[in-house]
Amino acid sequence: MAIIARLARAPARDEALGRPPFSFPSLCEGEDAGGDGDDGPNAAPLFPHKTNRPTTHDPPIKHTQHTGAGSTKNGRDSKSKSRGVKAYGGQPIRAGAIIVRQTGSTWHAGDNVGTGKDYTLFSTVDGVVVYHKRGADMRSEVAVFPHGDPRAVASLTASHTRQAKEGVPSRQERRRALYSPRGGAAGGAPLVAAAAVAPMAGP
Repeated sequence: MAIIARLARAPARDEALGRPPFSFPSLCEGEDAGGDGDDGPNAAPLFPHKTNRPTTHDPPIKHTQHTGAGSTKNGRDSKSKSRGVKAYGGQPIRAGAIIVRQTGSTWHAGDNVGTGKDYTLFSTVDGVVVYHKRGADMRSEVAVFPHGDPRAVASLTASHTRQAKEGVPSRQERRRALYSPRGGAAGGAPLVAAAAVAPMAGP
């Protein structure tokens, strides 16, 4: 820039000193390097080392946005809720004992049964647990009746297994008839299986 400023001040200085004017057509008047006066798009640039052609650059390097090493997202576990039925039908229970731990009212509280804030059912008296259905919608309920109550006695004596027909031996009796006791017959000597041992051959 300093050179251009000095060239711009040169005509005034030459006129003051009485010198003939000295000019650079390619720089001051916009003519091409050949001096033919062509000021069009083919004119020589003012600064030949600078061109208007687009320059090519290397593609930008993309860096990772997350750190490579960090703490794992695993390594922890929640406390067990231990949900489920804790006391079944016909089972004796003490007051304050938990009967069912559940999520929501799958089982509703019946007689002598309380409900916790997490829908846990617990007994309020000593007695026997009874599961039954009640109401028009036949919703499942859990009740606890004292030991002297007829419903508690019926629950204790009720059997959920199929009884054998009269005169037909049960499965346990059939198995006993099939196999003799481990000590042999009653009052007899124990059964011993003797194995024949071959005499060893001499040398």
